[in-house]
Amino acid sequence: MELAPSVSEKKLVLSGVADVEAFGALYLAYEHLDDEELREEAAAAMVEIAVETAETHPQQTRILLREVIRLSENESVREQAQEIMEELE
Repeated sequence: MELAPSVSEKKLVLSGVADVEAFGALYLAYEHLDDEELREEAAAAMVEIAVETAETHPQQTRILLREVIRLSENESVREQAQEIMEELE
């Protein structure tokens, strides 16, 4: 993200990361949940990625989705995260 200096550029990167079906992409998005300006884009990207990583990294995906549920203000994103977590149980 160092190559994307502005918030709008970082949001574009997170949007693109959502299409990467790998745990590394999920973790990259997770690293931006604490940034209020990027939180919702990061959370949305995490939910998209988690659909795939739930199969390959179920425990790690569950831990990160808990953070989405805790921090996101977007009800739809929180519900999607919850649905993925329920499928993991």
